[in-house]
Amino acid sequence: MCSRTTLPGLPSLAFCAVIVAFLPAGAGAQTIPELRQRVLELERAYAAADAIADSIESMLGPVIQTETMPIGYVTLVAIGTDMSFIREAAAEAQRILAHELGPDGDVLKGVSILLILSENGRATVGPISRARSTGGFVVDDPVALAKLLVEGTYQTVDLEHDRTIRDWLVTRTPNGSTEYSHPRSAYSDLAASPFVSAQACLAGDIGECRRALGLIATSDGLMTWYDPADRVQMAQQRSAPSPRFYPRRSSIYDGCVERGEDASCRDFLASSHIEPPLPPSIRETIVLEALRTGGEGAYGRLRRASGTVEQRLAAAAGVSGDSLITIWRAALIDAAGQPTAATLPIGSAAVFWTLVFAALGLRSTRWR
Repeated sequence: MCSRTTLPGLPSLAFCAVIVAFLPAGAGAQTIPELRQRVLELERAYAAADAIADSIESMLGPVIQTETMPIGYVTLVAIGTDMSFIREAAAEAQRILAHELGPDGDVLKGVSILLILSENGRATVGPISRARSTGGFVVDDPVALAKLLVEGTYQTVDLEHDRTIRDWLVTRTPNGSTEYSHPRSAYSDLAASPFVSAQACLAGDIGECRRALGLIATSDGLMTWYDPADRVQMAQQRSAPSPRFYPRRSSIYDGCVERGEDASCRDFLASSHIEPPLPPSIRETIVLEALRTGGEGAYGRLRRASGTVEQRLAAAAGVSGDSLITIWRAALIDAAGQPTAATLPIGSAAVFWTLVFAALGLRSTRWR
């Protein structure tokens, strides 16, 4: 009876203390009724001690455990109350990573992530130094938790490895699991872009595609990626300063927007954060195209490559930068159902011969 509960030591000590308290000096000389009375008193005392132990257990809550376990090359430090659930999720995460990365899995060597899983299913996953910055997510099955572990793994790779591509994208670097689901919307954004380089890229100028994507490394994006007409557009997209409160800045704005003075535009935009003409959603598609073109091993090559963003993307794709940009542009146009430069002559020829044969048919005696 001294080892009733899961709380080590506490109930047994309580009960044994009760027994000692109720043992009389001459227990052997007691009568049967006296012994029965003692037993009843002992049972009541045990019930009281048992209730105290239950109350303490409820206040302590479930036992928190910490365990370190592998997810392939990744080390997971898990904190929670249900390690069997976490181990099941870790095994599923390892399967996902092995499927997505294949031979590139060794890029995860040395990566460590932290998982904090509360009793109510709220999980916080991420790099050990920044796990809490990802916020909490409620998970109710191992697969959902596995996906968070995979996301946390990729996030850690982004934070601990060279950040050149990530800084260019201004978002997390795509990987093998990122869905290539928006080339059509990317084409629409490209076609709707008001900037000179974007329109020239759409027309087939690969050099202008490079400029529109921000693949030309520079310390002055305003001058490298944008033309004078673009800078007027950029100024127009910003609020006009109040002439009353900001007379000098208002005058500079007017010189740029109303009179098209490029010096004024450069002055007005000098303090602005400048990103490439095409937004991150389009820039991401060329990363995905590099991974798709490169096939097996592309993700690892992307991570290990050095140099400019274009050089790294070309290394991942296994082709030259010009070839990758050409492939990427054709993929966007094809996804949108638009004719490419290669198909335009064919389509024109088809229309031409259709008109020729129609004219010949109208000249036949059948239609007279």
